[in-house]
Amino acid sequence: MRLPSRLSTGIGAGIVGVLTGVLGAQGTVTSPRGLDTTEGNSALFLFGVNDDGRLQQIDASQIGHPMTVHSLAFRCDGPGPGGMWWAVARTADLEVTFGECDPAVVTSRFDRNYAAGTRQTVFTRKPVSMPFWPSPMGASTRPFDVVVSFDSAFQYGGQRALVIELRWQNVQQAGGGPSPYVDAEHRLPGSQHGLALGRGCIPSTGGGVFLHSLTAENGGAGADPLGMRLRVTGGPAPRFTGVILNVDAQNPDLLIPGLCTRIHASPLLSFPIGSSLNDGTLPEVCLSYRHNAALVNVVFYSQLLALDPGQPLLPLALSNGASAMMPGYGQQSIATVYLLRTQAPEVDTPPVFGSAVVFQLGM
Repeated sequence: MRLPSRLSTGIGAGIVGVLTGVLGAQGTVTSPRGLDTTEGNSALFLFGVNDDGRLQQIDASQIGHPMTVHSLAFRCDGPGPGGMWWAVARTADLEVTFGECDPAVVTSRFDRNYAAGTRQTVFTRKPVSMPFWPSPMGASTRPFDVVVSFDSAFQYGGQRALVIELRWQNVQQAGGGPSPYVDAEHRLPGSQHGLALGRGCIPSTGGGVFLHSLTAENGGAGADPLGMRLRVTGGPAPRFTGVILNVDAQNPDLLIPGLCTRIHASPLLSFPIGSSLNDGTLPEVCLSYRHNAALVNVVFYSQLLALDPGQPLLPLALSNGASAMMPGYGQQSIATVYLLRTQAPEVDTPPVFGSAVVFQLGM
């Protein structure tokens, strides 16, 4: 059953409750999975009056569960420490896009996270109403009472992570009062920021020293296939050039005549992480893999490498090296990650792993 995109209060809210029950009987699932009747432990502020907002959620908990998605719903944050439990009614121009993503490689650029050929606008930009959310009267979990029925269904194959993206503008608020805090789940992984080793080259295309940083994260097996990851940043690299990440289990600290700096990570493992932009900057790249307890306390060494024909001898530019130890974790994380910006223009947006808005997907 498809539900209307515009929702009202009062009688409309009662109808929504009935229809939500019917829809649930026909098939719903939450993103992340398992929170249908369980309140998320956090909240996320969305749909502020000055927003030009974009939220992209990548959900690997859906892998192995192919489905046809007809609608998307969310709910107000419920009672709990620090929760914002009511909000005034508002409208927003909303667009919804779905797609798929390789969960092993997530970047800080929204558009780069879509697997080729999977991106689909399922709800074209149009005004959507959000109801007045009153303070709850003893209920611990709010209903999914903002429901967006798609213009066209999305066929999710279940082999890759599901991508859910919202874009909103022109938010109009009905009088004074707080803006919405939607229900969310927040279980951050353990994180260890690494150390810099040596000094990077200066690319012939300019921009300064080629820098690189490395962070290791551990979310536990509950976050698989996003259980562990290496987060990589760098730049300025040579402009408009493909960049390779080398990862090693030791620091060779090797000087090769003709190279502009020392080698701190031999190519035990090598990953292409995309091309630099017109100023040589690189989006953050997060390389995830399944949790492996044997890797806790292992030190990883890394370095970035790019072709640079303008170098005086060997046509290569290298960043500084970096090292980071894989930490333990304080809690089992979840297999989701989101990117959120509330204002244009588009900039790099650090992915937040182990966090998610609690959505309901209608089938």
